Amino acid sequence: MATIPRQMLGLPNSPSFRYKALNPAYQSDPRRILGQQLMQQGSSSAPVQTPLQGLGRLSSALVGAYLQKGAVDRQVAKESAYEDRLTNAIGNLDMSAMPPGFDALAQFDKEKALNFAVNYGMQKNLAELKKPPIKPKEPEKGFMFKDDGKTQVVRPRSSVAFSQAEKFTKPIIKDLGKFKIQINALKNGATSANQKNAAGDAGLIFQFFTALDPGSRVTDGEVQLAKASQGYGEQFKNEIARVWKSEGQLLGDKMRGQIVTIMRNLAENNKSTVNLSLKSIKPRINSLGYEPNEIVPDLNFLDFDLEQYSYGQPTKKKNIDVSGNLGFGNEVTITPEIKNSTDQNLILQLTN
Repeated sequence: MATIPRQMLGLPNSPSFRYKALNPAYQSDPRRILGQQLMQQGSSSAPVQTPLQGLGRLSSALVGAYLQKGAVDRQVAKESAYEDRLTNAIGNLDMSAMPPGFDALAQFDKEKALNFAVNYGMQKNLAELKKPPIKPKEPEKGFMFKDDGKTQVVRPRSSVAFSQAEKFTKPIIKDLGKFKIQINALKNGATSANQKNAAGDAGLIFQFFTALDPGSRVTDGEVQLAKASQGYGEQFKNEIARVWKSEGQLLGDKMRGQIVTIMRNLAENNKSTVNLSLKSIKPRINSLGYEPNEIVPDLNFLDFDLEQYSYGQPTKKKNIDVSGNLGFGNEVTITPEIKNSTDQNLILQLTN
């Protein structure tokens, strides 16, 4: 194997031969080998026989030196380009990820520093791969993560969702309970009215006050004297008392019909209130994975035909004006605590 000529080391523009990857190409360069052979021929110390032989030796030495110089220049150019590539590669490294002392190594020996960085990165990645996988954070019971993996929302049809749905429907269940009481009062009141006697009239008045204020307790004094109740208007209660007294405790057909009609309209108004509240709350219930009838019991009562309970022949007339001067109107409004609340505010209001 050809050796690196010692006389060229350390000279201006001479290669350093510090990069082992480049040396084999230099050593196997045929032009350099030929130049070396010619220089050996030209430097022979054997006596020359003729002047031409001496001139030939000189020519061989000159050509050999020229070929050698070309090989050296090419090696210098290769080392310079290689060093530039090493500098650029090190410049692209994340120095903050390197261990202490790497910067000093890079200034002293770029090739060794780059090899170290590659091996260090591979070992670091391998260590990361060997780490046990991090168990993903579990959402709280009844919740799930949104697509961002951080924000928790209620899981549909979970226990939390059911609890929220129950809170949302509290006002509806309350109004529906009153409506069921009014249906029963209307049924019993119509039955009592159609008896057309004093006992039936007493039962009708009792059922009227039940429909007027569902869930309250009606006393005999409120029925007969109409002094304690403040719910429907003093004029109508006084009228009941006057007719009861002047007509021998018989209300008469007109008064019976009016009372039954008012009771039916009271029930219709409460029914409309429930339907409006139900319409407003349905999207919230659906977002929790439920239908309203899965949360609110007895929603089928909203399909109840109230017209079947009447005095005499059932009337098909809608929007009967029963207010007059009695302080009662036909306006129906949604339950305010549902209409004016966000989901969170509604839950807070209903649980406090």
